[in-house]
Amino acid sequence: MMPAAPDTPARREPEGFQGFPDDREAGRLRHEYRRKVAPPFADRRRLSATSSMILLRVPGTGLEYRERVRRVIDALERPLTDGGKLVPYGVLSTESVTAATPLIAMAAREDLAYNLPRHMTPDRLPHSALVRDVILRVLRDPLAASDADVLREAAYAGRVARGGPPCWLHKVSGTAAAGDGAVGGAIGFVLSAVWQPLTDSLPRWWWMRRMTHQLIRPAWLSLRRGARWLGAELDEARGSADLFEILATVLDAQRAGLALDTGHPSHRAALQALELLLVQALLADLAVPPAGRLLPRRRRRTAAPVLLVRIPEDTRRAEAVERFLSACHAAGRTAASHLPVLIAVGRPSDTLLAALGNPVAGTLGQAADALRAGDGRPVLVPLDEEPFGRPGQDIARVDPRRFKLPWRAVHLTAWGIVAALVLTPLAFPLGPGHESCVGGDDTVAAARTEPVRVRPAEWYDATVGEITRQNARAEQYAAQGRTVRTVVWFSSEKPVDETDTLYDGTIPELRGVALWQRKLNDDAGSDEALVPLRVEIRTTGKAFHDAERSARKLVAEVRSGKRTGERQIVGVLGFEQSRKETAAALGVLGRARIPAVGTTATADEMIHNGDYRTYWPFTPLNKTEAGIEADFARTFPIVPRPGPAGGCAPADHA
Repeated sequence: MMPAAPDTPARREPEGFQGFPDDREAGRLRHEYRRKVAPPFADRRRLSATSSMILLRVPGTGLEYRERVRRVIDALERPLTDGGKLVPYGVLSTESVTAATPLIAMAAREDLAYNLPRHMTPDRLPHSALVRDVILRVLRDPLAASDADVLREAAYAGRVARGGPPCWLHKVSGTAAAGDGAVGGAIGFVLSAVWQPLTDSLPRWWWMRRMTHQLIRPAWLSLRRGARWLGAELDEARGSADLFEILATVLDAQRAGLALDTGHPSHRAALQALELLLVQALLADLAVPPAGRLLPRRRRRTAAPVLLVRIPEDTRRAEAVERFLSACHAAGRTAASHLPVLIAVGRPSDTLLAALGNPVAGTLGQAADALRAGDGRPVLVPLDEEPFGRPGQDIARVDPRRFKLPWRAVHLTAWGIVAALVLTPLAFPLGPGHESCVGGDDTVAAARTEPVRVRPAEWYDATVGEITRQNARAEQYAAQGRTVRTVVWFSSEKPVDETDTLYDGTIPELRGVALWQRKLNDDAGSDEALVPLRVEIRTTGKAFHDAERSARKLVAEVRSGKRTGERQIVGVLGFEQSRKETAAALGVLGRARIPAVGTTATADEMIHNGDYRTYWPFTPLNKTEAGIEADFARTFPIVPRPGPAGGCAPADHA
């Protein structure tokens, strides 16, 4: 076969060749492109840096040129989707220009807002939608007056059309019906005087005021005092005009040019100004929220938006695309925002290159470095023709981190928990109520009118019987091989009359010992680490007359070594009265190193002795502590207050 003549058009590469052309250093660009779009979650600071515009110049003409542009665009788009979008992205061309989107920036906004990945931010582009609505109002009729009121109505109509609370309020306001004269009489008067101002006029005014504070200047009490992007761009941050008055002035300056023929330089300049305004609004939307580690909305910014742009071969048809690229370059330098990942594929004209600062031609490796550095400077990369004649390399699919819950749900949950923590103590006070008085729930007035019959012998014998049963239970544990020990309880003589019972305190103390022994043996039944105990009751005569002698007898028994097994004594309880006899008995026990636990004895002399280091009283250790406890009982609400009001009162007789 003869070689083709020099003037023969270059042949089209065989169908089926896909993938990014395997040009010099193409691997570096593929790697950096993927990391720039979806960096590792721990390295998301890369998302806060701007991106450089990459211009890939494709060789060829006609169908060959279009196929090569399509191949590169497809190779760059394929890793961004798995049937649905993995990151926010859009593919732009002259076909994107329609009657509804006469500017490429409008198509870019629609593509980025459509089919967003779930639970990923940025998930709203509100400011660019507002600017788009007012620009469309001017483009539809450039010669018509576009004062601030007209732009307000157009912008709010667009906000209502996007749904949400303004849409719901507008529907229930009845504004449309009232405007058509469908409602009259008293109902019509109520609608126009009360209902419509609350559901339509007030929300409309609030939304317009809010937009002014977000785009022009902060509110008076706003915590974020920095200038807003549009106010700073138009030098209106310190003025008093609202957003729509400022937009009316800006757009009115373009009306004359828009009314001219489409080929007129003034018409092109007007379109360029509108494109720049809309691109600035779009980039400001894409910059919110910044990437962060704590706040739910910022944590969900895990990928960079991507715009892939096809540049047509025909210079006249490429005018809209190149106007958009010029606006992106200008906005990226001046607006308080950052360019998304923007890659244009085709043959840029000299006019576009001049608008971009005449970037020097470089390699794919230099383009990769520009993506990583994020300095915002455009990079022009001429692609060789030879790699298009063979299969290319696929770019690995991006894998940004995904979240199961939207950031709003996390916000509401966090605020709900905070509200619950704050409101629960208010709804359910934690302080003691009348039913939780320390001294009990019944007042003296509610006590029994008939005196309780005192039966000291019966009560004493019943308590001793319970201790006997618990001793038998402990001995059963010992028979099973468990470790069991004995404690000795010293008391005065057995009470026999009412006077002894009221002033001696033996029976209440013995009941406490019985309850404690039963609880301990119950716990030991389910926990072998606990030691069941026996209790031996020893009386020491009236008023502890024989306390010292009884203590010496106990010491002799312990030292004899005859008490072994479950009868081995580990300590002493009792001595509920502060007497010389009980103090002497404690001295005997202390010198023998036998532990003793006092119950109700309160005298300081019971413990102020070097022999008593093994004595632990339940009562305060000294007069100071006793005074503190008495003061507490005298001043703190302890006793239920009589009467229907309830509540607690101090124990005055403490």
